[in-house]
Amino acid sequence: MRCWDRTWCVVAGLAVAMGVAAPASAAPTHSLGGSIELGVHSARDDTLVPLAHTGPRVALSPRYFGDLGFALLFADGRFGMAYVLGAEGEEGLTSVWGLHAGLLFDLSTGEDYATSLGPALGWDNETFYFGDWDDAHAYWLGTLWLGPRMHTYRRLGEGWRADFDAQLALLGFFARPPGYRYHKQETSEDLLAFFEWPTHGLEPGWFGDFQVVRVSLDFYRTRRPGPVPTGLGLGIEAGFSHAASPDDVVSFETLARLSYSWEL
Repeated sequence: MRCWDRTWCVVAGLAVAMGVAAPASAAPTHSLGGSIELGVHSARDDTLVPLAHTGPRVALSPRYFGDLGFALLFADGRFGMAYVLGAEGEEGLTSVWGLHAGLLFDLSTGEDYATSLGPALGWDNETFYFGDWDDAHAYWLGTLWLGPRMHTYRRLGEGWRADFDAQLALLGFFARPPGYRYHKQETSEDLLAFFEWPTHGLEPGWFGDFQVVRVSLDFYRTRRPGPVPTGLGLGIEAGFSHAASPDDVVSFETLARLSYSWEL
């Protein structure tokens, strides 16, 4: 065949030399990963003493992202520990773990962005052990909640994307220690139960009784399109928890994380 157009001949020649060009890579539909998180944690439980304890926090978090076609499924866990100090150097520990999942539906989508909203379930537990104030008891805030979750992402040029995520508890159940402790000295086995399973004795509640808020911003180094993030990620996250029964308890953390997600 004779080439009458020089540009077309060059393109055709390259195609023959390289074979049939591969189609653009499809967007991933599932990814699984994890992150290590370092930050600052602050906790105060007025049932014991109205004094904030603050210190370094480390946590590990497995993460899953899935595109189900009709909705997005996001799930994550968190397992961490913080060493905290009071204003005069009083020592304490906090044990933190949680499980979260959200089924999100598209609100707006474009070639390089998407925003989704839907219901989320959360199970968050934090146990405080303020040894210098009370070495005989543990104190805790456990919540099992339902509320909205929003996730939005936007591609930032060729190799980066930004993901913003927010969760809010609206109703559910919460657990707190009693205002009066009948046992003056709890055994080590009793204390261990509070660190492992502090959501026993749950009471129903809503946003007016307890509050759980979590927001995060992650930047992923990836060339893959679509709503499911893959690759290396750097992020920041802030979380807040509060309940007013039997007395006020407040927990706040600010974390930086390094993550990686593999396409399934």
